[in-house]
Amino acid sequence: MFKKIINLYVFYKKSKNIKRYFENNLKSKKYSSNSIILIEFNAFFGSHGFFSLMSYKLTEKYSSNLIAFQNYKLSGMSFKESLFDKIKWIIGKKLGINLFGIYKSFGVKNFIKPYFQKKNKKFIENSYQDILNKIQTKIDILKISVDEIPIGDLIYDGYLKLYGKSTLQIDSDDFKNYLYDFLTIFYFWKDYLNKNDVKCVVGVHARYAYGIIHRLAVYNNIKSLIIIEGKLYNLNKDIMHETSEYKLFKKIFSSFSESQKYRYKKIATKYLNNRFSGKLGNEVKELVLNKSAYSNEFDINNKILNNNKKIKILIATHSLGDASSFWGPGFFPDFYEWLIFLVNISKKTEYDWYIKDHPYTSDLKLAKSLDRTIQLSKDILKQGKNFNYIDSNTTHNQIISEKIDFVLTVYGTVAMEYAYHNIPVIMATKNCPTSPYNFNIHPENISDYENKLMNLKDQKIKINKEEVLEYFFMRYIFFDYDVFFENFSSFFDNKENNWDDVDTLNFLDFWSEKVDKKTINNMIKKFDKFLDSNDYSMNIMYNKIL
Repeated sequence: MFKKIINLYVFYKKSKNIKRYFENNLKSKKYSSNSIILIEFNAFFGSHGFFSLMSYKLTEKYSSNLIAFQNYKLSGMSFKESLFDKIKWIIGKKLGINLFGIYKSFGVKNFIKPYFQKKNKKFIENSYQDILNKIQTKIDILKISVDEIPIGDLIYDGYLKLYGKSTLQIDSDDFKNYLYDFLTIFYFWKDYLNKNDVKCVVGVHARYAYGIIHRLAVYNNIKSLIIIEGKLYNLNKDIMHETSEYKLFKKIFSSFSESQKYRYKKIATKYLNNRFSGKLGNEVKELVLNKSAYSNEFDINNKILNNNKKIKILIATHSLGDASSFWGPGFFPDFYEWLIFLVNISKKTEYDWYIKDHPYTSDLKLAKSLDRTIQLSKDILKQGKNFNYIDSNTTHNQIISEKIDFVLTVYGTVAMEYAYHNIPVIMATKNCPTSPYNFNIHPENISDYENKLMNLKDQKIKINKEEVLEYFFMRYIFFDYDVFFENFSSFFDNKENNWDDVDTLNFLDFWSEKVDKKTINNMIKKFDKFLDSNDYSMNIMYNKIL
Protein backbone atom coordinates (compact mmCIF):
# COMPACT_ATOMS: atom_id res chain seq x y z
CA MET A 1 0.00 0.00 0.00
CA PHE A 2 2.80 2.38 0.96
CA LYS A 3 4.65 1.57 -2.28
CA LYS A 4 1.51 2.37 -4.31
CA ILE A 5 1.23 5.76 -2.61
CA ILE A 6 4.90 6.49 -3.40
CA ASN A 7 4.39 5.46 -7.04
CA LEU A 8 1.32 7.70 -7.36
CA TYR A 9 3.27 10.61 -5.90
CA VAL A 10 6.18 10.04 -8.32
CA PHE A 11 3.72 9.82 -11.22
CA TYR A 12 2.06 13.04 -10.10
CA LYS A 13 5.38 14.93 -9.87
CA LYS A 14 6.73 13.66 -13.18
CA SER A 15 3.49 14.18 -15.08
CA LYS A 16 3.20 17.70 -13.68
CA ASN A 17 6.60 18.60 -15.14
CA ILE A 18 5.79 16.93 -18.45
CA LYS A 19 2.44 18.72 -18.75
CA ARG A 20 4.21 22.02 -18.14
CA TYR A 21 6.70 21.14 -20.88
CA PHE A 22 3.94 20.36 -23.42
CA GLU A 23 1.95 23.46 -22.52
CA ASN A 24 5.02 25.67 -23.00
CA ASN A 25 6.35 24.06 -26.17
CA LEU A 26 3.87 21.93 -28.12
CA LYS A 27 0.30 22.83 -27.25
CA SER A 28 -1.95 22.78 -30.30
CA LYS A 29 -4.20 25.79 -30.87
CA LYS A 30 -7.97 25.69 -30.97
CA TYR A 31 -9.55 26.38 -34.36
CA SER A 32 -13.07 27.45 -35.28
CA SER A 33 -13.39 24.85 -38.04
CA ASN A 34 -15.19 21.51 -37.65
CA SER A 35 -12.34 19.45 -39.08
CA ILE A 36 -10.60 16.95 -36.81
CA ILE A 37 -7.23 15.35 -36.18
CA LEU A 38 -7.70 12.04 -34.35
CA ILE A 39 -4.87 11.05 -32.02
CA GLU A 40 -4.78 7.69 -30.24
CA PHE A 41 -5.37 7.83 -26.48
CA ASN A 42 -3.06 5.28 -24.88
CA ALA A 43 -0.62 4.59 -22.06
CA PHE A 44 2.34 4.13 -24.43
CA PHE A 45 4.28 7.09 -23.04
CA GLY A 46 6.98 6.64 -25.67
CA SER A 47 4.49 7.84 -28.28
CA HIS A 48 3.25 10.95 -26.46
CA GLY A 49 6.18 13.22 -27.30
CA PHE A 50 5.82 12.33 -30.98
CA PHE A 51 2.04 12.74 -30.74
CA SER A 52 2.39 16.24 -29.29
CA LEU A 53 4.78 17.35 -32.02
CA MET A 54 2.80 15.78 -34.85
CA SER A 55 -0.46 17.21 -33.49
CA TYR A 56 1.08 20.67 -33.25
CA LYS A 57 1.88 20.60 -36.97
CA LEU A 58 -1.22 18.71 -38.17
CA THR A 59 -3.71 20.98 -36.42
CA GLU A 60 -1.95 23.99 -37.90
CA LYS A 61 -1.68 22.49 -41.39
CA TYR A 62 -5.35 21.53 -41.58
CA SER A 63 -6.75 24.22 -39.21
CA SER A 64 -8.26 21.35 -37.26
CA ASN A 65 -9.03 20.53 -33.66
CA LEU A 66 -7.42 17.68 -31.78
CA ILE A 67 -9.51 14.78 -30.47
CA ALA A 68 -8.11 11.74 -28.67
CA PHE A 69 -9.70 8.35 -29.33
CA GLN A 70 -9.58 5.24 -27.16
CA ASN A 71 -8.16 2.37 -29.21
CA TYR A 72 -7.33 -0.47 -26.85
CA LYS A 73 -10.67 -2.31 -26.81
CA LEU A 74 -10.19 -5.87 -28.08
CA SER A 75 -6.42 -5.40 -27.84
CA GLY A 76 -5.67 -4.52 -24.24
CA MET A 77 -9.16 -5.07 -22.83
CA SER A 78 -12.54 -6.57 -23.72
CA PHE A 79 -15.20 -4.51 -25.47
CA LYS A 80 -17.56 -4.48 -22.50
CA GLU A 81 -16.50 -2.11 -19.74
CA SER A 82 -17.10 -2.42 -16.02
CA LEU A 83 -18.97 0.30 -14.16
CA PHE A 84 -15.67 1.28 -12.52
CA ASP A 85 -14.01 1.76 -15.94
CA LYS A 86 -16.90 3.93 -17.11
CA ILE A 87 -16.70 6.11 -14.00
CA LYS A 88 -12.90 6.43 -14.37
CA TRP A 89 -13.35 7.61 -17.96
CA ILE A 90 -15.98 10.22 -17.06
CA ILE A 91 -14.03 11.63 -14.09
CA GLY A 92 -10.65 11.51 -15.87
CA LYS A 93 -12.04 13.24 -18.95
CA LYS A 94 -13.74 15.98 -16.90
CA LEU A 95 -10.96 16.67 -14.40
CA GLY A 96 -7.93 15.94 -16.62
CA ILE A 97 -6.55 13.25 -14.30
CA ASN A 98 -3.42 11.22 -15.16
CA LEU A 99 -3.30 10.41 -18.90
CA PHE A 100 -6.18 12.77 -19.65
CA GLY A 101 -4.14 15.61 -18.17
CA ILE A 102 -1.09 14.80 -20.29
CA TYR A 103 -3.20 14.75 -23.47
CA LYS A 104 -4.94 18.00 -22.55
CA SER A 105 -1.55 19.61 -21.96
CA PHE A 106 -0.63 19.25 -25.64
CA GLY A 107 -3.98 20.47 -26.89
CA VAL A 108 -6.54 17.65 -26.95
CA LYS A 109 -10.03 19.21 -26.87
CA ASN A 110 -12.12 16.08 -26.37
CA PHE A 111 -11.92 12.31 -25.82
CA ILE A 112 -14.06 9.69 -27.56
CA LYS A 113 -14.34 5.91 -27.50
CA PRO A 114 -16.23 3.34 -29.59
CA TYR A 115 -19.50 1.97 -28.23
CA PHE A 116 -22.45 -0.07 -29.44
CA GLN A 117 -24.87 2.04 -31.53
CA LYS A 118 -28.38 0.71 -32.05
CA LYS A 119 -28.52 2.23 -35.51
CA ASN A 120 -25.65 -0.06 -36.53
CA LYS A 121 -27.21 -3.24 -35.15
CA LYS A 122 -28.60 -4.40 -38.50
CA PHE A 123 -25.26 -3.86 -40.28
CA ILE A 124 -23.38 -5.65 -37.52
CA GLU A 125 -25.67 -8.69 -37.46
CA ASN A 126 -25.85 -9.02 -41.25
CA SER A 127 -22.05 -8.92 -41.56
CA TYR A 128 -21.67 -11.25 -38.59
CA GLN A 129 -23.93 -13.93 -40.09
CA ASP A 130 -22.45 -13.51 -43.55
CA ILE A 131 -18.93 -14.01 -42.20
CA LEU A 132 -19.81 -17.05 -40.10
CA ASN A 133 -21.55 -18.65 -43.09
CA LYS A 134 -18.40 -18.28 -45.19
CA ILE A 135 -15.91 -19.60 -42.64
CA GLN A 136 -15.13 -23.26 -43.25
CA THR A 137 -11.47 -23.27 -42.19
CA LYS A 138 -9.21 -21.04 -40.13
CA ILE A 139 -7.54 -19.68 -43.26
CA ASP A 140 -10.95 -18.38 -44.41
CA ILE A 141 -10.85 -15.88 -41.54
CA LEU A 142 -7.86 -14.18 -43.15
CA LYS A 143 -9.96 -13.63 -46.29
CA ILE A 144 -12.71 -11.69 -44.50
CA SER A 145 -13.70 -8.36 -46.01
CA VAL A 146 -16.53 -6.04 -45.01
CA ASP A 147 -17.69 -3.40 -47.48
CA GLU A 148 -14.71 -4.45 -49.63
CA ILE A 149 -12.27 -3.57 -46.83
CA PRO A 150 -9.96 -6.49 -45.89
CA ILE A 151 -9.98 -7.03 -42.12
CA GLY A 152 -9.37 -10.78 -41.70
CA ASP A 153 -5.76 -10.39 -40.55
CA LEU A 154 -6.85 -7.88 -37.89
CA ILE A 155 -9.56 -10.23 -36.62
CA TYR A 156 -7.38 -13.34 -36.42
CA ASP A 157 -4.28 -11.77 -34.91
CA GLY A 158 -6.39 -9.56 -32.65
CA TYR A 159 -8.30 -12.51 -31.22
CA LEU A 160 -5.09 -14.42 -30.40
CA LYS A 161 -3.58 -11.32 -28.78
CA LEU A 162 -6.58 -10.52 -26.58
CA TYR A 163 -7.07 -14.07 -25.32
CA GLY A 164 -3.40 -15.10 -25.25
CA LYS A 165 -4.12 -18.21 -27.31
CA SER A 166 -1.93 -20.29 -29.61
CA THR A 167 -4.67 -20.90 -32.14
CA LEU A 168 -8.33 -20.24 -32.83
CA GLN A 169 -11.40 -22.48 -32.75
CA ILE A 170 -14.00 -21.33 -35.28
CA ASP A 171 -16.99 -22.67 -33.33
CA SER A 172 -15.90 -21.33 -29.95
CA ASP A 173 -18.13 -18.82 -28.20
CA ASP A 174 -15.24 -16.52 -27.36
CA PHE A 175 -14.31 -16.22 -31.05
CA LYS A 176 -17.91 -15.53 -32.05
CA ASN A 177 -18.22 -12.91 -29.32
CA TYR A 178 -14.92 -11.37 -30.41
CA LEU A 179 -16.10 -11.21 -34.03
CA TYR A 180 -19.35 -9.50 -33.03
CA ASP A 181 -17.55 -6.94 -30.86
CA PHE A 182 -14.97 -6.38 -33.61
CA LEU A 183 -17.75 -5.55 -36.07
CA THR A 184 -19.34 -3.24 -33.50
CA ILE A 185 -16.11 -1.21 -33.38
CA PHE A 186 -15.75 -1.41 -37.16
CA TYR A 187 -19.19 0.09 -37.79
CA PHE A 188 -18.75 2.71 -35.06
CA TRP A 189 -15.65 4.07 -36.76
CA LYS A 190 -17.13 3.66 -40.24
CA ASP A 191 -20.05 5.84 -39.19
CA TYR A 192 -17.81 8.34 -37.39
CA LEU A 193 -15.43 8.81 -40.33
CA ASN A 194 -18.36 9.22 -42.74
CA LYS A 195 -20.05 11.87 -40.62
CA ASN A 196 -17.03 13.91 -39.50
CA ASP A 197 -14.40 15.85 -41.39
CA VAL A 198 -11.40 13.84 -40.21
CA LYS A 199 -8.17 14.96 -41.84
CA CYS A 200 -5.76 12.51 -40.24
CA VAL A 201 -5.66 9.54 -37.84
CA VAL A 202 -2.50 9.07 -35.76
CA GLY A 203 -1.70 5.90 -33.79
CA VAL A 204 0.99 3.40 -32.84
CA HIS A 205 -0.28 0.15 -34.39
CA ALA A 206 -2.18 -0.77 -37.55
CA ARG A 207 -2.40 -4.41 -36.52
CA TYR A 208 -4.75 -6.38 -34.26
CA ALA A 209 -7.94 -4.47 -33.35
CA TYR A 210 -5.79 -1.33 -33.11
CA GLY A 211 -5.80 -1.34 -36.89
CA ILE A 212 -9.58 -1.09 -37.44
CA ILE A 213 -9.71 2.70 -37.59
CA HIS A 214 -6.54 2.87 -39.70
CA ARG A 215 -7.83 0.36 -42.23
CA LEU A 216 -11.05 2.38 -42.54
CA ALA A 217 -9.11 5.64 -42.82
CA VAL A 218 -6.97 4.33 -45.66
CA TYR A 219 -10.05 3.15 -47.59
CA ASN A 220 -11.73 6.52 -47.01
CA ASN A 221 -8.68 8.39 -48.34
CA ILE A 222 -7.95 9.84 -44.90
CA LYS A 223 -4.30 10.19 -43.97
CA SER A 224 -3.26 7.44 -41.55
CA LEU A 225 0.02 7.93 -39.68
CA ILE A 226 1.76 5.41 -37.42
CA ILE A 227 4.64 6.27 -35.09
CA ILE A 228 6.28 3.21 -33.54
CA GLU A 229 9.81 2.51 -32.29
CA GLY A 230 10.76 6.03 -33.35
CA LYS A 231 9.76 5.31 -36.96
CA LEU A 232 7.06 7.20 -38.84
CA TYR A 233 4.74 5.63 -41.44
CA ASN A 234 2.12 6.98 -43.83
CA LEU A 235 -0.16 4.03 -44.69
CA ASN A 236 -1.92 3.52 -48.01
CA LYS A 237 -4.00 0.86 -49.77
CA ASP A 238 -0.88 -0.76 -51.25
CA ILE A 239 0.97 -0.86 -47.91
CA MET A 240 -1.55 -1.10 -45.06
CA HIS A 241 0.89 -2.30 -42.37
CA GLU A 242 3.63 -0.38 -40.61
CA THR A 243 7.25 -1.62 -40.98
CA SER A 244 6.55 -2.74 -44.56
CA GLU A 245 9.17 -0.54 -46.19
CA TYR A 246 10.86 -3.71 -47.46
CA LYS A 247 8.65 -3.41 -50.54
CA LEU A 248 10.68 -0.34 -51.49
CA PHE A 249 14.19 -1.63 -50.69
CA LYS A 250 15.35 -2.75 -54.12
CA LYS A 251 13.97 0.26 -55.98
CA ILE A 252 15.61 2.71 -53.58
CA PHE A 253 18.94 0.89 -53.41
CA SER A 254 19.15 0.70 -57.20
CA SER A 255 19.04 4.51 -57.32
CA PHE A 256 22.35 4.82 -55.44
CA SER A 257 25.69 5.20 -57.23
CA GLU A 258 28.12 2.27 -57.24
CA SER A 259 30.39 4.04 -54.76
CA GLN A 260 27.42 4.63 -52.44
CA LYS A 261 26.37 0.98 -52.67
CA TYR A 262 29.91 -0.13 -51.81
CA ARG A 263 30.04 2.21 -48.81
CA TYR A 264 26.60 1.22 -47.54
CA LYS A 265 27.43 -2.47 -47.72
CA LYS A 266 30.59 -1.85 -45.69
CA ILE A 267 28.48 -0.16 -43.04
CA ALA A 268 26.09 -3.13 -43.04
CA THR A 269 29.03 -5.53 -42.70
CA LYS A 270 30.19 -3.72 -39.56
CA TYR A 271 26.78 -3.95 -37.90
CA LEU A 272 26.27 -7.58 -38.90
CA ASN A 273 29.67 -8.53 -37.48
CA ASN A 274 28.66 -6.78 -34.27
CA ARG A 275 25.48 -8.82 -34.22
CA PHE A 276 27.33 -12.12 -34.68
CA SER A 277 29.81 -11.21 -31.94
CA GLY A 278 26.98 -10.93 -29.41
CA LYS A 279 26.67 -7.17 -29.17
CA LEU A 280 23.36 -5.44 -28.49
CA GLY A 281 21.46 -2.19 -28.88
CA ASN A 282 22.53 0.53 -31.26
CA GLU A 283 25.68 -1.42 -32.17
CA VAL A 284 23.48 -3.92 -33.99
CA LYS A 285 20.52 -1.58 -34.76
CA GLU A 286 18.23 -3.56 -32.47
CA LEU A 287 16.77 -1.88 -29.39
CA VAL A 288 14.02 -4.25 -28.24
CA LEU A 289 16.04 -7.18 -26.91
CA ASN A 290 18.45 -7.13 -23.99
CA LYS A 291 19.93 -10.57 -24.66
CA SER A 292 21.83 -11.58 -27.78
CA ALA A 293 21.02 -14.77 -29.66
CA TYR A 294 24.63 -14.79 -30.94
CA SER A 295 26.88 -15.13 -27.91
CA ASN A 296 30.28 -16.68 -28.65
CA GLU A 297 30.35 -18.42 -25.28
CA PHE A 298 29.89 -22.11 -26.04
CA ASP A 299 31.83 -25.34 -25.71
CA ILE A 300 32.72 -26.75 -29.13
CA ASN A 301 33.08 -30.20 -27.54
CA ASN A 302 29.55 -30.18 -26.16
CA LYS A 303 27.64 -30.89 -29.38
CA ILE A 304 23.94 -30.13 -29.73
CA LEU A 305 23.36 -31.67 -33.19
CA ASN A 306 23.27 -35.43 -33.55
CA ASN A 307 26.29 -37.14 -35.05
CA ASN A 308 24.66 -38.80 -38.07
CA LYS A 309 24.26 -38.21 -41.80
CA LYS A 310 20.62 -37.15 -41.70
CA ILE A 311 19.54 -33.78 -43.04
CA LYS A 312 19.32 -31.45 -40.06
CA ILE A 313 16.60 -28.80 -39.88
CA LEU A 314 16.26 -25.98 -37.37
CA ILE A 315 12.77 -24.61 -36.68
CA ALA A 316 13.17 -21.07 -35.32
CA THR A 317 9.89 -20.40 -33.55
CA HIS A 318 8.05 -17.10 -33.22
CA SER A 319 6.73 -15.48 -30.07
CA LEU A 320 3.05 -16.29 -29.66
CA GLY A 321 2.50 -12.64 -28.79
CA ASP A 322 3.41 -11.60 -32.34
CA ALA A 323 0.99 -11.29 -35.23
CA SER A 324 1.32 -14.26 -37.57
CA SER A 325 0.03 -12.03 -40.40
CA PHE A 326 2.43 -9.26 -39.46
CA TRP A 327 3.07 -8.28 -43.08
CA GLY A 328 -0.04 -9.89 -44.53
CA PRO A 329 -1.45 -13.44 -44.63
CA GLY A 330 1.01 -16.32 -44.95
CA PHE A 331 0.60 -20.00 -45.78
CA PHE A 332 -0.73 -20.69 -42.27
CA PRO A 333 -3.28 -18.75 -40.20
CA ASP A 334 -1.11 -18.86 -37.07
CA PHE A 335 2.21 -20.18 -35.72
CA TYR A 336 0.54 -23.16 -34.06
CA GLU A 337 -0.83 -24.43 -37.39
CA TRP A 338 2.60 -23.93 -38.95
CA LEU A 339 4.23 -26.08 -36.27
CA ILE A 340 1.56 -28.79 -36.51
CA PHE A 341 2.13 -28.88 -40.28
CA LEU A 342 5.86 -29.43 -39.68
CA VAL A 343 5.11 -32.18 -37.17
CA ASN A 344 3.11 -34.01 -39.86
CA ILE A 345 5.92 -33.52 -42.38
CA SER A 346 8.40 -34.95 -39.88
CA LYS A 347 6.41 -38.20 -39.76
CA LYS A 348 6.91 -38.64 -43.51
CA THR A 349 10.66 -37.96 -43.49
CA GLU A 350 13.89 -39.22 -41.96
CA TYR A 351 15.33 -35.79 -41.16
CA ASP A 352 16.70 -34.66 -37.82
CA TRP A 353 14.42 -31.86 -36.57
CA TYR A 354 15.52 -29.23 -34.05
CA ILE A 355 13.31 -26.59 -32.47
CA LYS A 356 14.57 -23.42 -30.78
CA ASP A 357 12.77 -20.43 -29.23
CA HIS A 358 13.94 -16.84 -28.76
CA PRO A 359 16.45 -16.30 -25.93
CA TYR A 360 14.53 -16.01 -22.67
CA THR A 361 14.29 -12.54 -21.13
CA SER A 362 12.46 -12.71 -17.81
CA ASP A 363 12.70 -8.97 -17.13
CA LEU A 364 10.68 -7.81 -20.16
CA LYS A 365 6.94 -7.76 -20.75
CA LEU A 366 7.33 -10.28 -23.53
CA ALA A 367 8.33 -12.94 -20.97
CA LYS A 368 4.73 -14.19 -20.67
CA SER A 369 4.56 -14.65 -24.41
CA LEU A 370 7.90 -16.47 -24.37
CA ASP A 371 6.62 -18.75 -21.61
CA ARG A 372 3.67 -19.78 -23.79
CA THR A 373 5.96 -20.23 -26.80
CA ILE A 374 8.38 -22.48 -24.92
CA GLN A 375 5.51 -24.59 -23.58
CA LEU A 376 4.08 -24.99 -27.08
CA SER A 377 7.51 -25.98 -28.45
CA LYS A 378 7.86 -28.68 -25.80
CA ASP A 379 4.35 -29.96 -26.53
CA ILE A 380 5.20 -30.09 -30.25
CA LEU A 381 8.36 -32.02 -29.37
CA LYS A 382 6.24 -34.92 -28.10
CA GLN A 383 4.22 -35.13 -31.31
CA GLY A 384 6.89 -35.03 -33.99
CA LYS A 385 9.28 -37.64 -35.30
CA ASN A 386 13.02 -37.18 -34.66
CA PHE A 387 12.38 -33.87 -32.86
CA ASN A 388 15.03 -32.35 -30.59
CA TYR A 389 14.61 -29.31 -28.34
CA ILE A 390 17.48 -26.81 -28.20
CA ASP A 391 17.56 -24.64 -25.10
CA SER A 392 16.39 -21.13 -26.01
CA ASN A 393 19.57 -19.57 -24.61
CA THR A 394 21.83 -21.65 -26.87
CA THR A 395 23.77 -19.34 -29.18
CA HIS A 396 23.04 -19.53 -32.89
CA ASN A 397 26.81 -19.36 -33.43
CA GLN A 398 27.08 -22.91 -32.11
CA ILE A 399 24.26 -24.16 -34.33
CA ILE A 400 25.94 -22.53 -37.33
CA SER A 401 29.35 -23.94 -36.43
CA GLU A 402 27.91 -27.45 -36.23
CA LYS A 403 26.60 -26.98 -39.78
CA ILE A 404 22.82 -27.11 -39.64
CA ASP A 405 21.52 -27.88 -43.14
CA PHE A 406 18.27 -25.88 -43.32
CA VAL A 407 16.40 -23.33 -41.23
CA LEU A 408 12.62 -22.85 -41.19
CA THR A 409 10.87 -19.63 -40.16
CA VAL A 410 7.74 -17.72 -41.09
CA TYR A 411 9.37 -14.29 -41.24
CA GLY A 412 12.09 -14.17 -38.53
CA THR A 413 15.43 -12.35 -38.64
CA VAL A 414 17.17 -15.74 -38.86
CA ALA A 415 16.22 -15.55 -42.55
CA MET A 416 18.88 -12.91 -43.05
CA GLU A 417 21.30 -14.08 -40.38
CA TYR A 418 21.64 -17.69 -41.52
CA ALA A 419 21.69 -16.69 -45.18
CA TYR A 420 24.71 -14.51 -44.37
CA HIS A 421 26.41 -17.74 -43.26
CA ASN A 422 25.41 -19.47 -46.48
CA ILE A 423 22.75 -21.65 -44.84
CA PRO A 424 19.45 -22.08 -46.75
CA VAL A 425 16.35 -20.69 -45.03
CA ILE A 426 12.86 -21.67 -46.21
CA MET A 427 10.12 -19.14 -45.52
CA ALA A 428 6.46 -19.97 -44.74
CA THR A 429 4.99 -16.86 -46.34
CA LYS A 430 5.46 -14.64 -49.36
CA ASN A 431 4.55 -11.61 -47.25
CA CYS A 432 7.85 -11.11 -45.45
CA PRO A 433 10.71 -8.56 -45.58
CA THR A 434 13.12 -10.85 -47.46
CA SER A 435 10.65 -11.66 -50.25
CA PRO A 436 12.13 -9.16 -52.77
CA TYR A 437 15.49 -10.94 -52.50
CA ASN A 438 16.85 -14.33 -53.55
CA PHE A 439 18.98 -15.25 -50.53
CA ASN A 440 16.09 -17.24 -49.02
CA ILE A 441 13.83 -19.92 -50.49
CA HIS A 442 10.35 -18.43 -50.95
CA PRO A 443 7.78 -21.10 -51.91
CA GLU A 444 4.83 -20.01 -54.04
CA ASN A 445 2.14 -21.53 -51.84
CA ILE A 446 1.55 -24.18 -49.19
CA SER A 447 1.72 -27.02 -51.75
CA ASP A 448 5.06 -25.78 -53.01
CA TYR A 449 6.20 -25.38 -49.40
CA GLU A 450 5.35 -29.01 -48.65
CA ASN A 451 7.01 -30.22 -51.84
CA LYS A 452 10.22 -28.39 -50.99
CA LEU A 453 10.26 -29.79 -47.45
CA MET A 454 9.66 -33.33 -48.68
CA ASN A 455 12.53 -33.00 -51.17
CA LEU A 456 15.22 -31.07 -49.33
CA LYS A 457 18.01 -32.91 -51.16
CA ASP A 458 16.85 -31.21 -54.35
CA GLN A 459 16.79 -27.70 -52.86
CA LYS A 460 19.73 -25.84 -54.26
CA ILE A 461 20.20 -22.15 -53.62
CA LYS A 462 23.14 -19.90 -54.47
CA ILE A 463 23.20 -17.28 -51.76
CA ASN A 464 24.60 -13.89 -52.73
CA LYS A 465 25.96 -12.30 -49.54
CA GLU A 466 25.90 -8.89 -51.26
CA GLU A 467 22.10 -9.11 -51.28
CA VAL A 468 22.07 -9.79 -47.55
CA LEU A 469 24.18 -6.68 -46.97
CA GLU A 470 21.89 -4.60 -49.14
CA TYR A 471 18.88 -5.88 -47.24
CA PHE A 472 20.43 -5.17 -43.86
CA PHE A 473 21.41 -1.65 -44.83
CA MET A 474 17.97 -0.82 -46.14
CA ARG A 475 16.04 -2.32 -43.25
CA TYR A 476 18.13 -1.23 -40.30
CA ILE A 477 20.12 1.80 -41.43
CA PHE A 478 18.36 3.60 -44.28
CA PHE A 479 15.10 3.41 -42.30
CA ASP A 480 16.77 4.12 -38.97
CA TYR A 481 14.77 4.65 -35.77
CA ASP A 482 16.78 7.86 -35.09
CA VAL A 483 15.68 9.64 -38.26
CA PHE A 484 12.76 11.58 -36.81
CA PHE A 485 14.08 12.08 -33.26
CA GLU A 486 17.83 11.67 -33.62
CA ASN A 487 18.37 11.03 -29.90
CA PHE A 488 15.77 8.25 -29.70
CA SER A 489 18.29 5.41 -29.32
CA SER A 490 20.41 7.34 -26.80
CA PHE A 491 17.62 6.69 -24.27
CA PHE A 492 19.24 3.25 -23.93
CA ASP A 493 22.67 4.70 -23.19
CA ASN A 494 21.44 4.58 -19.62
CA LYS A 495 21.97 0.89 -18.90
CA GLU A 496 19.06 0.91 -16.45
CA ASN A 497 16.64 1.54 -19.35
CA ASN A 498 15.31 -1.38 -21.35
CA TRP A 499 12.67 -1.51 -24.07
CA ASP A 500 9.78 -1.62 -21.61
CA ASP A 501 10.94 1.71 -20.17
CA VAL A 502 10.09 3.44 -23.45
CA ASP A 503 6.45 3.22 -22.42
CA THR A 504 6.98 4.83 -19.01
CA LEU A 505 7.20 8.43 -17.83
CA ASN A 506 10.98 7.95 -17.83
CA PHE A 507 10.94 8.33 -21.59
CA LEU A 508 8.90 11.54 -21.43
CA ASP A 509 11.41 12.88 -18.89
CA PHE A 510 14.13 12.03 -21.41
CA TRP A 511 12.11 13.66 -24.23
CA SER A 512 11.58 16.92 -22.34
CA GLU A 513 15.30 17.05 -21.58
CA LYS A 514 16.50 16.34 -25.14
CA VAL A 515 13.82 18.04 -27.25
CA ASP A 516 14.44 21.77 -26.89
CA LYS A 517 13.13 24.59 -29.11
CA LYS A 518 15.82 24.00 -31.75
CA THR A 519 15.12 20.25 -31.87
CA ILE A 520 11.38 20.90 -32.08
CA ASN A 521 11.87 23.19 -35.07
CA ASN A 522 14.10 20.64 -36.82
CA MET A 523 11.62 17.81 -36.18
CA ILE A 524 8.68 19.89 -37.39
CA LYS A 525 10.58 20.73 -40.60
CA LYS A 526 11.19 17.02 -41.21
CA PHE A 527 7.58 16.18 -40.43
CA ASP A 528 6.28 18.94 -42.69
CA LYS A 529 8.48 17.70 -45.53
CA PHE A 530 7.25 14.16 -44.92
CA LEU A 531 3.59 15.22 -45.05
CA ASP A 532 4.13 16.96 -48.39
CA SER A 533 6.08 14.07 -49.88
CA ASN A 534 3.53 11.26 -49.42
CA ASP A 535 6.49 8.95 -48.76
CA TYR A 536 5.52 5.72 -47.04
CA SER A 537 8.20 5.99 -44.34
CA MET A 538 10.66 8.61 -43.13
CA ASN A 539 14.25 7.64 -43.99
CA ILE A 540 17.79 8.93 -43.43
CA MET A 541 17.46 11.37 -46.34
CA TYR A 542 15.32 13.43 -43.93
CA ASN A 543 18.16 13.68 -41.40
CA LYS A 544 21.35 15.50 -42.40
CA ILE A 545 23.25 14.22 -39.37
CA LEU A 546 22.54 10.58 -40.17
